Amino acid sequence: MSLLRRTTDLADLLLGSTRRVRRWEYLLTGVVLLAVKFVGDSWILRRGAGRTLTLEAFLDPVWSLGGTPLDRLPSNVGWALVCWTVAFLWIAVSMSVRRSVSAGFSPAWGLLVLAPVLKVPTVLALCIARDDDLATASPSRDPARRLQLELERERLARPGTVDAAKGRTLLIASLLGLLAGAVAIAASVIFAKLYGLALFLLAPVVAGFVIGFTLNRDETLRLGKTVGIASWVVALGLIFMLAAGAEGALCLLMASPIVLVLAAIGALVGRSAALCGGRPRDAGIALALLPLLTGLEARWPAASPPIEVRSEILIHATPEAIWPHVVSFPELPPADDWLFRESIADPRRATIAGEGVGAVRRCEFSTGPFIEPITAWEPPTRLAFDVTAQPRPMRELSPWGEIDAPHLDGYLRAQRGEFRLEPVDATTTRLVGSTWYELDIQPLAYWRLWSDAFIHAIHMKVLRHIAAQVEPH
Repeated sequence: MSLLRRTTDLADLLLGSTRRVRRWEYLLTGVVLLAVKFVGDSWILRRGAGRTLTLEAFLDPVWSLGGTPLDRLPSNVGWALVCWTVAFLWIAVSMSVRRSVSAGFSPAWGLLVLAPVLKVPTVLALCIARDDDLATASPSRDPARRLQLELERERLARPGTVDAAKGRTLLIASLLGLLAGAVAIAASVIFAKLYGLALFLLAPVVAGFVIGFTLNRDETLRLGKTVGIASWVVALGLIFMLAAGAEGALCLLMASPIVLVLAAIGALVGRSAALCGGRPRDAGIALALLPLLTGLEARWPAASPPIEVRSEILIHATPEAIWPHVVSFPELPPADDWLFRESIADPRRATIAGEGVGAVRRCEFSTGPFIEPITAWEPPTRLAFDVTAQPRPMRELSPWGEIDAPHLDGYLRAQRGEFRLEPVDATTTRLVGSTWYELDIQPLAYWRLWSDAFIHAIHMKVLRHIAAQVEPH
């Protein structure tokens, strides 16, 4: 077998639309891809951040959700890990759906590899299940035969019939995709009070799946057309949420990259399921997974590890001169950045009542005050405090003015903070600001890229303001 043919066969196994996946292929490929993923993660961490990834940390479920091993990573490294993971997610879902068909199951069951609780049992079941004898299956499972039947049907169809059927199919596919989003929001946000993997990971894939599956049930569309329609339908759903006042523009913009990419993956997998002979009920099974997995996620929520954001600046002054301005600082100038001026919580000033451990610092933001009882008072080198009360992290941007989105209350929780003043030489000090917070929005590895960036921007505004108070002008 030539190298080109081997390469083509491997690509068809990993990403093909109709290639059956035997159980030994599924098991062997899974083991190899797991090893490749570990090597890739390790390389990205070492080259981008000088960090070492242990096998124990890699196999820990917290790692996949962005836990402790991801602390204080540069944003470019975090984005590289997310993109690398999405590529493997595509392969895992595609192969699992085709493996489900090859084992005689509904292709929708392959989507369970996205479920945190059911992922491992699903993979094991697909590895154990015997291969179905596709040779005796319906001719609809043969893509070449199916294409012939479609061409013959189109040739015999009366003028206008095909267009009407296409329009009806497009309408049904769009409604099913929007229904998937509505079911996910109702189950996760309204009933479970949960912004989890079922909402941001499974729901976009299911929406894309039912759209791609429905569009390709009766005729085969091109890959690009299938993905394009699914993307437009999901984007329309996001716009509808903004118009209805259910969500703000900034959060929808932050969600759109992962939602649209996952919807595209779902559309490709749904097309594959249709070409492999899926039945209409498979779209219903996929929709039913959303409330089921939301309930499982609510029953066993993922722990939110403390996340540290650390920022620093060099100031041409001694620690003794800087210390009073760390304890409290006067009014900051208005935000130059439109995002902080209109949406993200913008720091204004800090005051303190008392002195030493037990004193209470009050840091005012545009959305309200942080109440910060002092836990370490070590002038002029360290000031640490807990956070016992905090305002909303942002104001939502909406055509309807300020809206009351549930994720604004309690899903991002600041725990504590600290300032360190480290002498560099006789006239220069490194001022380090740290915040530890919890984030109860999944997938954590994705959302913390945004929250870390915003918290770092807040840090730098405060640190630069302190520097401006003490450095000679």
